Amino acid sequence: MTGRLVALLLCLGTILAAQAPSARDLRRTALTTATPSAEIVRLDIDGDRKPDIVERWWNGRRVRWLDENGDLSPTDTRGDQVADVMQVDMNGDSWYDGVTDQSIKWADNDGDGRPDAQAWSTQPPAWGDGKWSTNESHWMLFLDVEEDGVLGWQDWQTFNFGNSNWDYTGTGNWLPDYHGDALFMKIHRPPQALPDPRLNWENPFAFFDTDGDGLTEMGMRWLDPMMPVVNGLAPLSGVLNEAFLTLDLDNDSGKGNEIDYDMSLRGYGGPGVPYQSMVTKYPALRGNPKFDGCFQWGNWRQIDELKYMPHDRSYDTFFTAGWTTTYMVFDEDDDDHRWERVEMYYPMHGFGGPEDIDIWSVKKWRDGPSGNYARLYMAEAGEKPGLGGHPQADSLGDRGEFDRDNSGGGKLYVGVFDRKLHLAGAEWGAWTVDKDAEFHGGWKTPSLKPLAKKVEEVVKYTDTDGNGFLDTIEFDYDGDRTFDFRVSLVDYRTPGGPAPDQASLIDTRAAGWKGLHEAFTKVANQSWQEALAVYRAAWKRGLTTPEMDTLANASSVAERHANAYWIKEKAFREIRSRLEEARAAGPSQAATLDALEKDLTRLYYLGKFDEYVARIAGVPGR
Repeated sequence: MTGRLVALLLCLGTILAAQAPSARDLRRTALTTATPSAEIVRLDIDGDRKPDIVERWWNGRRVRWLDENGDLSPTDTRGDQVADVMQVDMNGDSWYDGVTDQSIKWADNDGDGRPDAQAWSTQPPAWGDGKWSTNESHWMLFLDVEEDGVLGWQDWQTFNFGNSNWDYTGTGNWLPDYHGDALFMKIHRPPQALPDPRLNWENPFAFFDTDGDGLTEMGMRWLDPMMPVVNGLAPLSGVLNEAFLTLDLDNDSGKGNEIDYDMSLRGYGGPGVPYQSMVTKYPALRGNPKFDGCFQWGNWRQIDELKYMPHDRSYDTFFTAGWTTTYMVFDEDDDDHRWERVEMYYPMHGFGGPEDIDIWSVKKWRDGPSGNYARLYMAEAGEKPGLGGHPQADSLGDRGEFDRDNSGGGKLYVGVFDRKLHLAGAEWGAWTVDKDAEFHGGWKTPSLKPLAKKVEEVVKYTDTDGNGFLDTIEFDYDGDRTFDFRVSLVDYRTPGGPAPDQASLIDTRAAGWKGLHEAFTKVANQSWQEALAVYRAAWKRGLTTPEMDTLANASSVAERHANAYWIKEKAFREIRSRLEEARAAGPSQAATLDALEKDLTRLYYLGKFDEYVARIAGVPGR
């Protein structure tokens, strides 16, 4: 051993001995410099002449690591990301675990040298003396279900937790572990507000890799209502009363676009799902008692288990929870790349109460005096919010359907009139069309698409006879609040025949992601072949347009599904326009042309495309 190394170790040993157990307040910094410098301090707090804490300036802030697993070397300049705790003095007041500060703990439960869990405690700007602020406060845990070693993500340059854990690269490649098989729990409260930090609000957000490609095909979000803070406490109920299921139906995620959900379901109301008995042990979460003095708020360090909906029970439980309502939203313009779900469209503001939304509005909800944006809406000159009023929702381009009594049980069906997936039992729904995917405007959307200024086209769906299938479709082609075309499948009933709107139900629970993916692929391909037949028939009559020519060269499953609808719909509108022209040019043929249009409409909306294509031959050509 060289003399220089011996001197260095003796020096370090002197520092450790000098900082050995004392009456020092461990919540306070041990750094002697008041501004960023190269100073590093190591503390021995249990008197064994080994470092327990290493503290330094890092990227302009005081930062320290608490060596929970006892492997800190006298020459280490940082702790590890296996079992240690990292604390950041965010506001520069020289105290740790105070206002705005954050603590991060890694936990290795199985002893394989890799963390299985990562917990964040971030403190608000005020807590105590009647000042209970929840701004930028979090109690959040990432759990590594698939054991790939990826958990949450932090920008160590800025230590900005609020941005880091919702940051991304590419289009939908989120930096935290929202990919593959994974889950997290989170509440916008500091842990000291929770009488039992084993419970949580988003409890959990779970992600599922159903085909083993490392990407997420399905996500689920379970909620225990987050309560206001009263006298510093905000207890949770221990009952999950709301859940979301989101699906990548066409399985089109990939490098740079690693999350691309297409449809979400929401269950709400009823008795909810108690989860106090759903216990998962995480013994490595419990903190080493010798570091208790380093924390002002340490209740989260006393737990060795968590209570949440287990990963493997989430899907089935969603369909057996006894919800009183089920909603569906479909990302028709395929531009929603949020890490969590396609955000819901709601039939009312505030998740309950009267139906006071306006399907022609693009206004968003806004925060009210209580800070809960879900309770008040943007009131500009008396305007109401739109279906996309939720701040995270697409301002235009999604389709929402609403089963207000859960009579359909979350089942789906393929509409005979449009070959789209619809929600069984929905009383009504609407699609605010964004055909070219120009707009979005939801929070934390990777694209820079703006908020829509107005609605372009609206399609409204209604179940008028209450049989659980949408039967009436109304179109406002230009968003002027006047429906330009209406068709009712009920008009096509035949004595003794089946209901014309009725279709085979897809048991969503039994199908699972694989079955739903296969069903979506099948209907996309079927609709695509129908669309090509329509396009070719319209081509022969001179009724195609440059737009239809472009649409007729689709490739992916999602593109075939979307383009097929628009080819058929644009051709139908061209046919009606041509028949109107022919009536004007030859009034004597009006009755014949009226009958032809009536028959074409019937065949088109009943999905009888072989007969429909044959009848197009009777449309006067251009």
